[in-house]
Amino acid sequence: MRSILIFVFSVQAFPQELPRIGWYADLAGDIRALSGVSGSFLPGAVELSGARSLTASDVLAIASVEGGLVAIERGRELAFLAGAGLVAVHGNRAIAWLAERGAWAMYADGDWRMVTYAAPPPGIERLAWDGGGAYHAATRDRLLEIRLQDGAILESRDLDAAPLAILDGGGVVLAEASELRISLRGGSEQRVALGSSPVRVDSINREWLCIRLADERLQLVRLRPPVARIFELPATPAGEVPR
Repeated sequence: MRSILIFVFSVQAFPQELPRIGWYADLAGDIRALSGVSGSFLPGAVELSGARSLTASDVLAIASVEGGLVAIERGRELAFLAGAGLVAVHGNRAIAWLAERGAWAMYADGDWRMVTYAAPPPGIERLAWDGGGAYHAATRDRLLEIRLQDGAILESRDLDAAPLAILDGGGVVLAEASELRISLRGGSEQRVALGSSPVRVDSINREWLCIRLADERLQLVRLRPPVARIFELPATPAGEVPR
């Protein structure tokens, strides 16, 4: 009996660490790591402040801040790139179209470098990239697949609303009032009720989205098939005073 009691005490004294999900931006624009499982989430300490938007994978986050872009990668120093841009992240790499500079940049191996690719068509508002030689780009009414090297449009499809995010494989996230519409490339669609109008969608990784609502709440959407699920995320982590 004594050995059983000691074992139980050890488990309680050293709780199992929650699995890491990725990074997210809270309501104050602070970038934090997020750990947890469905329905139970643990925000980490602030890693960067002043983020206007966030695009991320499991291992890399690119935040748009005043004056440029900041790359956050575990175990590396923050890497800053001057100039506002549209960003797409894949694994530990990212591409960014810097419209004001009329140039592309790539993040890899812990740093930014300028690269020579064809300029995208005008009116682009969102990007997504699978790490290959083409990327997806969205205007207010079209989703395009574009070859990086020469800018050739490989595929185009009409959209009935401006997308809030582009998913892997060419799916899009659309908003209708207080509802999120997830439209996949093959034609299937899911609708998720939010309770308030979404004003911003940040991609945490392939499976998770962070939704900022008009009533100043954050919700997480898990995209795992067959049904997307939604969870509340506390605006302020436990023990912190709201700013």
